[in-house]
Amino acid sequence: MRPEAIELAVKQATAVALITNELLLNSGKHGATEARVVMKADGDNAQLCVNDNGPGFPMGFDMLQNANLGLSLVDTLARHDLDGELICTNLNGAHVQITFPLATSTAEAG
Repeated sequence: MRPEAIELAVKQATAVALITNELLLNSGKHGATEARVVMKADGDNAQLCVNDNGPGFPMGFDMLQNANLGLSLVDTLARHDLDGELICTNLNGAHVQITFPLATSTAEAG
């Protein structure tokens, strides 16, 4: 299957790149040997998912109370730069899903 191109504003593309980099670094740091990154668009929204096969998030993990500096950065970029929603769960390892609206113009993205 050939992936489809998703057009992002520069600010969104930068945030997605930084988020993906941080989550992949965390995967390796916490013992994952495999990671999968999937990004798809559906109409006016996009979704970025990063899954790994590591130990996952600790029991009772709360992003607001337990996040390290890297995950705090991911949260800030997801909420402020992407105007998105961040969900962290365990699904055979860590699973992070960010859903955000696609910018419709450079004015909205900047």
